[in-house]
Amino acid sequence: MQTMGRITRIVALASTAVLVGLAACSSTSAPGVSGSTGPTAAQSAAHFDSLYQQYLADGTAADSDRAIFVVEELELPPAFGATQKTFTVSTANGSQTWYGFTFLAALSTGDSSYFTVTYDGLSLNNILILEQYYPAGSAVEPSAALVRLAADSVYNDSVTTLSVSTTSLGASCSLESGLAADTYLADYVGSGTTCQFADFSVSASVAFPQADNLGALATWSISSVPFSGARFYVTESKEQRPVIHPPMKLAATLGRLHSAHQLLHGGLRAR
Repeated sequence: MQTMGRITRIVALASTAVLVGLAACSSTSAPGVSGSTGPTAAQSAAHFDSLYQQYLADGTAADSDRAIFVVEELELPPAFGATQKTFTVSTANGSQTWYGFTFLAALSTGDSSYFTVTYDGLSLNNILILEQYYPAGSAVEPSAALVRLAADSVYNDSVTTLSVSTTSLGASCSLESGLAADTYLADYVGSGTTCQFADFSVSASVAFPQADNLGALATWSISSVPFSGARFYVTESKEQRPVIHPPMKLAATLGRLHSAHQLLHGGLRAR
């Protein structure tokens, strides 16, 4: 385990956990919109937006870092309409109920990456992020990290296996209006991107070093969980040339965690 430093606000499609689905009724089953009876996308977005505002109001550098982490990793998906998925996680001490989103970040050059952002409740005691990078279509070693905002801690995986696939694509999506983070989110995503409703299937198994003493979360696994989200697409241009970064483990600090998410460096606006 290592302590999180200030978030390096690097352009990253990964940070833009853009799980999209435009709007949402939880009773629908269109791609990107879960058929569960959980909160609507608007309700989830409002919750994360309130946390974003709270952290900003607290005023410290650490709180500002937490605010940016919440908006980029957690608020973005429901702000674009994705509905939260509820699923069962197998841990070292039995089963737990978790929640989350998945999205696909894709470049016109053929590089892509899947991101699954999960949490054990809206209080965000534990946040687990999974990444599978495909440079030119070839999968590389997946990464995972457990984030604890209250303790300013990030735990890096020791072993991760991950299988993610897109099961359906739907209509286009757009940013919900009326959120405190709207301007930030619109600027962060930028104008050179498009998003499309999508559904995914995710299986994963994560183990953390014994020295981290994570108790039940020493191991974390899911099998064939259907997630709602989006395909987020960036077209390369002379003005915004995406920079594809080599695969890397999710980092030891929150700042480096974001730099591990630099799949589409030119696709989102530099902070």
